[in-house]
Amino acid sequence: MPALPGLSWTIQFNDGVAPWGPIGDVWLAGVSFPLNLGVITVATDLLYRPARFSDGKDLQLTMVWFQPLLAGKLTLTGYIDLRSDRPAGSKREIVVLAEPQLWYQVRPDLALGGELEISHNFLPETGWPVKPTVAVKWQF
Repeated sequence: MPALPGLSWTIQFNDGVAPWGPIGDVWLAGVSFPLNLGVITVATDLLYRPARFSDGKDLQLTMVWFQPLLAGKLTLTGYIDLRSDRPAGSKREIVVLAEPQLWYQVRPDLALGGELEISHNFLPETGWPVKPTVAVKWQF
């Protein structure tokens, strides 16, 4: 069987705290591979996600991108997570969390931009909340 260029294994750990308490720790394991879309290559992870307080049969697809534009003056970056989630005693649902970002490089150490946090079934929110953020990025 021929090897796939760029294919590798990954083990990850996620955890977090929200205003109401811990979100819960999750170990993820799977494969990583570059997905060449012609104009951009997307780093892709396909992961098994045995979350605590879940039935333990969940999967996650993570895609991360970084694309300089206009000779590096503008950068499009971000990620999207698509995962199945079945909290104990609940029905399975699809969770989406995406954070596309756009940055304008004012000078080598300073960029202006922001992101849109877009989610569905993530934390106790309904619908598809979109939360814009404007930011300054200073590298020192």
